[in-house]
Amino acid sequence: MRLGKLCGFRTLCVVRSDSNSDELRALGADAIVETNHEDLISTVSQVTSGQGVGYAIDCVGGELTADVVRCLGLRGRLLVYGTLANSPVSIPLRDLMMPGAEISGFLLPNWLGAQSPLRLLGVLRTVKKLMARGLFDTEVTETFGLSDVSDAIAAATRQGRTGKVMLAIGKA
Repeated sequence: MRLGKLCGFRTLCVVRSDSNSDELRALGADAIVETNHEDLISTVSQVTSGQGVGYAIDCVGGELTADVVRCLGLRGRLLVYGTLANSPVSIPLRDLMMPGAEISGFLLPNWLGAQSPLRLLGVLRTVKKLMARGLFDTEVTETFGLSDVSDAIAAATRQGRTGKVMLAIGKA
């Protein structure tokens, strides 16, 4: 969302419940869809006045990805970068054909391997500048030592958790 603000585009966040919605609003989300009690497709249509979104990114996969495709506007693009659902995606071909949508996947090691050293240097410089501006800052709510890895996993997977759980290597 911070990058969206910096680049001048609006953000629409999709979450399962309202447990993180206030935090997302505080970070600058323009709209939030809570799928536990809102229909993604109709809410996106309402928020975008029926135009759909131009771009979407998805780290979940599965059924959600099929719904996100249906939220794309004309010539909309979806970038998939994760498989949290760990289930296949089933998309009716007309949902791709009607808006002329494009879907592509992103895997960082593949992308890195395709870049020239000069391009990578430029990207790293840009990331460094954005980090210095605090664009990637994130709240760390708990830190565990390596001997407490089970507790760290339990904390990280707790439903409704906000902030990051860190595992400190070298800390007892």
